[in-house]
Amino acid sequence: MRKLKLYSLVILLALSFALPTTVAQRKAAKPNSTAAASTPAARGVDTISAALLKNYLSFIASDEMEGRDTPSRGLDTTAKFIAMNLERWGFKPAGDDGTFFQRIVLRRDILDGAHSSAEINGQKFNFGEDFLPTAVNSTVTGPLVYAGHGWVVKSKNIDAYKGVDVKDKIVVVFGDGLPQGLTRADLTGKMGEDWISPALYAQQHGAKGVLAIADYGMLLRWDLTRQRAAGPEPRPHVEKFMTQ
Repeated sequence: MRKLKLYSLVILLALSFALPTTVAQRKAAKPNSTAAASTPAARGVDTISAALLKNYLSFIASDEMEGRDTPSRGLDTTAKFIAMNLERWGFKPAGDDGTFFQRIVLRRDILDGAHSSAEINGQKFNFGEDFLPTAVNSTVTGPLVYAGHGWVVKSKNIDAYKGVDVKDKIVVVFGDGLPQGLTRADLTGKMGEDWISPALYAQQHGAKGVLAIADYGMLLRWDLTRQRAAGPEPRPHVEKFMTQ
């Protein structure tokens, strides 16, 4: 396991670009408002145009930014470019040490295929071909219990666990995404109460683990998922957002 440190912008790019446009409309409605003119966004109304914003976004999306992977040189360059413009427009920084940046910790977890194994009813499965585990150092053994898609979404009256006891069992679900017909916009309310993912439900109710049977979408992403999880440089994750 390796930890990386990265700086990220506190103010979203979209917000910083949208603010001048919004204030410009208000300024047009109240041309004599000195309060509006005193804000950084209002001061930039006369200098920021659609053509200028297009130039900014073209630069950020250019090949020279190398895809802005996390972490990468291109991402650092883009962050510095945005911070420079925010400072030039007169925005007040709210990041670490009076800057526009905030330090976060990233973690890379690398799978050890040679020591990863799976067996069901005496049948052994091959790492990378038949299964891909999460990067957690553990051994899980227990009975299996099927829970369909494995989601709970109260606003849609969806509960995959009616009559299903998952305690001390391995929960089997189909696919790793939202149930058919649902989108992220449907996940309203508080996570863990109003809506619960299969992994979170397993944690809350004492299950030993979750086994996801690959659906069509997972099969399409299989090679890429294997490369990211078991390759020499697996994708980093924000440590504070990770759960075991």
